[in-house]
Amino acid sequence: MIYGKMVGPYSEHIMNGYNYIKGLGYDDEYANICLTHSYLNNDVYCTAGGIPRDIPFRTEFIKTHEYTIYEKIINLCDLMCKNVVMTVDKRLIDIILRRGAHENTRVSCSRDI
Repeated sequence: MIYGKMVGPYSEHIMNGYNYIKGLGYDDEYANICLTHSYLNNDVYCTAGGIPRDIPFRTEFIKTHEYTIYEKIINLCDLMCKNVVMTVDKRLIDIILRRGAHENTRVSCSRDI
């Protein structure tokens, strides 16, 4: 279920999903996935959705939470999926084309010579 995206503004879907899962009485391990699925490397600014609105609880959680292997897999799947499954590089290009590159976007290239 994508409840977080069904109520309120899209930008609030992370907290909406978290609150919904918690409200149903699920364990933290499930609710936490709602918080971590869009943030890589414990960095609240490392997200496909641009710079998030500051929510102190979420910001502190992302900075200090030790991601489980399941959360890391969900993170990867979230990056690769839109309406079709894409490779991570194609998905990142898709995001940049639709939303633009943010100042926290890093570009790196490597070439074998």
